[in-house]
Amino acid sequence: MFFDSLTTTVKRILIVVLILNLLAIGLHIYLSMNVNQKINELSSSNIALKKMIEKEAILKIVSGNINNTLEERERTDSYFVGSKKGDVVNFVEKLESLVSQDDLDLEVNSIILDQNDENEIQKMKISLSVGGRWSDIIYFLTLLENIPYKIEFSQIGVGRDIGSLEKRVSKWSASVVFNVLKFKEKSI
Repeated sequence: MFFDSLTTTVKRILIVVLILNLLAIGLHIYLSMNVNQKINELSSSNIALKKMIEKEAILKIVSGNINNTLEERERTDSYFVGSKKGDVVNFVEKLESLVSQDDLDLEVNSIILDQNDENEIQKMKISLSVGGRWSDIIYFLTLLENIPYKIEFSQIGVGRDIGSLEKRVSKWSASVVFNVLKFKEKSI
């Protein structure tokens, strides 16, 4: 009917236009899908970039906090006996330096390290004996209490030596047991 009445040339033109329209629609669909895919990729990249920028900003803040708190962390660390091999010896030498000005006799009876493997800080239990004048012993105990370490006394005993009563010399002795916090030695 209508199609039959058209000339062959017009039919060919209509078929070519139809094919071109189909190709244009197919190309449009293909390009639309491709553009949508690129938009999704850019969106994902944009989200990833924002996350990286946020992480970098947080890292700068944390790094700044680490630098800003260096002094406070060093001061806090100084309350603990260090983790190096000679740090316990250095601590005992500090204790001995407390009695060096006075006429006191100091004897370290024992040092026991708590072997708790769960954290990096361990208790070091120290038992010591001190002998001398009453005022010197009290002064030593005051210095020991105020030494810049986290010290926890578990036992203090002070008594007058019996031999000093016979000689009319006032000689006293003290037995002290305390805990001090220590960083664990790091195993390599």
